[in-house]
Amino acid sequence: MIKKSVGKEKTNKPVDVIIMQLLLNEIPIYKTVSPTSEKNYTLEKIDNVPPLAKMKISGDIVNDLNERIEAYQIASGMSVVDGWISPSGSTIRSILNHPKTVIKNDRLKFVRSKIANKKTSSITVQKIISYYQKQYAVLSSDNKDGLEYILTTAKADTDLDNIKELAYMLATTKHETAHTFRGIEEYGKGAGHTYGEEITVTDPTTKKTYKNKYYGRGYVQLTWGYNYQRLDEKIGNGSYPNKTKTKPADFNTGFKISNAIASIYLHPEKALEKENAYVGLVWGMQKGIYTGKKIGDYINAVTADYKSARKVINGVDQAQTIANYAEDFEIILLASAA
Repeated sequence: MIKKSVGKEKTNKPVDVIIMQLLLNEIPIYKTVSPTSEKNYTLEKIDNVPPLAKMKISGDIVNDLNERIEAYQIASGMSVVDGWISPSGSTIRSILNHPKTVIKNDRLKFVRSKIANKKTSSITVQKIISYYQKQYAVLSSDNKDGLEYILTTAKADTDLDNIKELAYMLATTKHETAHTFRGIEEYGKGAGHTYGEEITVTDPTTKKTYKNKYYGRGYVQLTWGYNYQRLDEKIGNGSYPNKTKTKPADFNTGFKISNAIASIYLHPEKALEKENAYVGLVWGMQKGIYTGKKIGDYINAVTADYKSARKVINGVDQAQTIANYAEDFEIILLASAA
C-alpha cells in the first residue's frame, strides 16, 4: 500500500502520507480517560464518546498523522509504539487486517473509493507542485514554471475534464521531457531514423524553401512531417489535405500556409514552445495522431489502464514506469481537489 516509511522522522512521501491518512480515518479510535497516562487509546467503542476526528487529507501535513499512528499502535496493544509505519512492518499489516479497511493492497482502488472523483477544473495547482517536489525532487525554476503552465492550462481546458487523463498526460510528459516538464528535442535528433532525414519544404505563397528535420520535439516528442502538419492545422497555421499520408513525396505537397511565421511545419523548432507542446500533448493524445491509438481507448469514465495507455505514444516502451508515475499523479491530483 505504501512504498516508503511514513511517520515520525521518516520519508513521508505525499502519496504514502495520503494513503495512510485515508486508511487510519477508516478506523475508529477512542481516547480513554486514564489517571496515569494522557495517551491511552482503544479500538473498543465507548458509549457517549466520539472517536478521534478524521484527519484532513493532505500530503504535506504529517504531525496529525504521526499522532494518529501512535494512537493506533497504543489502541491495538502493539508492543512497539514508535509513531511510524514501514511498507511491510507489523503496523501496516495490522491496519490492513482491520475490518474497516475493506480494500486491501490495491492502493489506487482504495484512494478512488475514498476521494470522490473530481474534474480537472477542481485541481489546486500550487498544492500539486508542492506534492510533486516532495514526492520526487525539487524542480528548478524553469522546470517548475513548466509544470505550472501545464497544470494551469489543463485546469482551464474544457476539452480535458478527466483527472485520470491528466494524470497519464503528466506522467508521459515527465518521462518524455526527462523530468523537466518543458519541450525538449529528441536526443540524437533523429539520427539513424527515417523521420530524421532532411526534407525540403517550400512555402506555397512566398516560395521560400526550408530544409527541415521532423525528429521528436515537445512534451511527447512529436515526430514525422505529417504529424507536424496535423498539429499545425489544429493550431490554425495552415491547411494540409495530405496529412494522412506518410511519405514525404505524398504529404509534402498541396498544402497552404496561412501563418508562415507561426507554422510549426515550416519552423519545426516551434513545436518546443509550450503553447504548441500543450496542444500536441492533449489534442494529439486524445485524437490518436501518434500511433493511431487514442488515450480514451485506455482511460475513460469506466477504466484507467495506465500500462496499456503507453500504446498511445510508443508501444510498450517504459510502460510500467510511466504507469507508476500516472498512479502517483492521480493520487496527488485527487488529494489537491479534495
